[in-house]
Amino acid sequence: MYMGANGVADDSCKSKGKDYCQRDDSIKGLEYLTCPSPCAEGAVITAALKDHGRDTVKKSTLVSTDFPCDRCKDIIIDYGITDLFFGRYKESELREKDLLFAAQMHVNGVSVNQICSASGSDADYSIIKIVPIVPDARLQDIARAAVHNQGEFFIRLIRDDRFRQIYTQSLKQ
Repeated sequence: MYMGANGVADDSCKSKGKDYCQRDDSIKGLEYLTCPSPCAEGAVITAALKDHGRDTVKKSTLVSTDFPCDRCKDIIIDYGITDLFFGRYKESELREKDLLFAAQMHVNGVSVNQICSASGSDADYSIIKIVPIVPDARLQDIARAAVHNQGEFFIRLIRDDRFRQIYTQSLKQ
């Protein structure tokens, strides 16, 4: 079992201070691609890959506090995670891109489930409910046609400083 947090512990912006951030804000909408600190999901998958190889990650279950971002969604798909359980969406409500990401994962064999809780009649306990996210057929067709980046590409962006620098320069051209 692996536990992750946003950012690589020894190389996170949080540990080095806000002035350290390496994101390139001149690349509007894609600045996350220039960040070497992965989300918790990416950190956990990267650690498992580093320690045990690809076969350890394949057919595994990922439990996350938040719904995965675009980068982590592609890593989840490409490294063969079969079950995703998450607690909440990043915003207070479901966004259209979350539906597309869920559909992309679904059509690629990932079971996407939200963990919901509600207080019981007695305040001493909570009821946990698992809600499967199954996109409608139209959205699944769109997801099949949608392009997604390879998870290996994102792992390399996270771990390889030189590759990230070259890629960032290519986005600016």
